[in-house]
Amino acid sequence: FYAHWLILRTCAPALAEYCGEEDDSGVTTVPVTDVKPEIFRHLLYYVYGGTVPDQTFSERSKDIIDAANRLGVGNLKVEAEGWYVKSTLITLINFAENLYLAETKKCALLKEKMVDFLVRNEVEALDCLSKNQDVPQSESMLTDFLTASARRKREFQKRRKCNNYRCDLKTMPVNNLRKELDKRGLSVDGTREMLMSAVEKCHVTEGAIVEGAGTPEV
Repeated sequence: FYAHWLILRTCAPALAEYCGEEDDSGVTTVPVTDVKPEIFRHLLYYVYGGTVPDQTFSERSKDIIDAANRLGVGNLKVEAEGWYVKSTLITLINFAENLYLAETKKCALLKEKMVDFLVRNEVEALDCLSKNQDVPQSESMLTDFLTASARRKREFQKRRKCNNYRCDLKTMPVNNLRKELDKRGLSVDGTREMLMSAVEKCHVTEGAIVEGAGTPEV
């Protein structure tokens, strides 16, 4: 594969850093390991302004998440994560595997889906986690569990009251946090804590409180 260092530096700084500085000859050979060639082709095309076909997202979203996370192409990772979340049915059989993916690749939307599943299936899911030693138990897991529980209660209260309520950043869905950052031209990649912190800084800077932004995604 061939790529221009200046384009990588502009559109994918982490990938440019991975490739190192351009040498005097103008050509630098960089080995890219642990990324499948066809996935790297799509990633590089995306960096140059192209789009990944829906079928590729549908069939290879997990591989794209891994490659984009490894090479620092955050927007591609977020797109692939959205496809993966939309197409994956979470069950007790694949729960631990998907939680591991969410934790290790910092996939906030997938982790939110996993924690929501945990809230709905508390006993069975916790039993599954206790038997799987490969899943990293982050310090934020309890916070995320309580956040999901609080969000479900707020949704129930909203349906009962049928009126507007002020957004609480602590229970705002990941998709809404990302929308808040995207409309400001900021990065939408990262953990829930990172997204929430970035939105909070925006609100403090702008002196604004978002009304109704916590409405759950359908």
